[in-house]
Amino acid sequence: MRTSRLQSTSDPAVVRMRSPGEIVSAAPILLGFTPADSLVLICLRDTRLGLTCRIDLADVTDDELISDVTAAVRRNGATSVILIAYGLDRALTEPALVRMRTVILKAGIKVKDDLSVVDGRWFHEGCTEARCCPSQGTPVSDHDEAPTTMALAAAKGGHLASREELVALVAPDRPLLRTAIAAALDAVDPAEVTDENVAADLTAILGWGDGQEPTPHQLARSMIACVLPEIRDTWYALVAPGMLLGTEERRSRLLERLCRAGAAAGDLSEDGFLKDPEARERILGRIRQWVRNLPDSVPGFLAGPLAVAATAHWCAGDGALARELVERAGALDAAPLSVLVTLQSALQHGVRPPEVGWLSDDIVKDRRRRRVA
Repeated sequence: MRTSRLQSTSDPAVVRMRSPGEIVSAAPILLGFTPADSLVLICLRDTRLGLTCRIDLADVTDDELISDVTAAVRRNGATSVILIAYGLDRALTEPALVRMRTVILKAGIKVKDDLSVVDGRWFHEGCTEARCCPSQGTPVSDHDEAPTTMALAAAKGGHLASREELVALVAPDRPLLRTAIAAALDAVDPAEVTDENVAADLTAILGWGDGQEPTPHQLARSMIACVLPEIRDTWYALVAPGMLLGTEERRSRLLERLCRAGAAAGDLSEDGFLKDPEARERILGRIRQWVRNLPDSVPGFLAGPLAVAATAHWCAGDGALARELVERAGALDAAPLSVLVTLQSALQHGVRPPEVGWLSDDIVKDRRRRRVA
């Protein structure tokens, strides 16, 4: 699921999928990566796409997990569901489809299609018509260049080849830099965490400064600053404004300064919102680069940046990367921040982010009203 933090006056792309083959080609784009040994559920609200979620094929026998998934489907308002099982053999995919289909139907929700994907070919388990669903299956690649698939890829930003590639996007990177940041933490005086220094650090991290990469000292200071709730709130106001709707009484001088820097760099509008999908991807990429370079050896200081990064991706509609960031935070030997606990629960239960899709009018009007005030 990938969406944009854009002005509400923009219209989301409309893509119509008319066949099971197009749906199979669309599934990796909706997830953000090509699944393996997985059961994918695509929810439909009448004819509109809703929640897309994935579980391991082996977990289909887990009654508690299946109950959670069914509750998430119901909570999403689904009127029907498309089931796609990915595995090495149909002897593995078919039982999983039967199990999930039975549970979904008992919940009063229709199953529109149940499909198996094995060895690059898809099989419609509910259709025996050789004309449209041959017994030897249909190559998935037949629909990779269909107009609907191409349009969806352009709207959603494509997908990765595997979940391993997804994990690599947020996995620790550049060991020498991480070592330098860990050493710099001891040299940072907490008195350095001032609005001026935080603004300099954040603009360097977000690419809004003089073009120079942030120094190890700046990155260490950014970790210490993220311990403060007001600094995390500043991050959320920039990259996940829906999280603060109705709670921000006034825009701080720090936030105003950062918004001006983002506007001067061409990423933000005058209202402080990302201007287009390209700006969104640039900022999310810089946030990922930021947290990848931070050392796990200081868990008390890493939790804040991971919370910011996970929330930014969740609010952008990228639940897959948000989950990976939450899981990295969960592996830390530190008390989890409440926002991470809440976010983990939201991801597990398929809760809709506060600004899925185009940015809501309420958020835009609230931001503009505060600027006028």
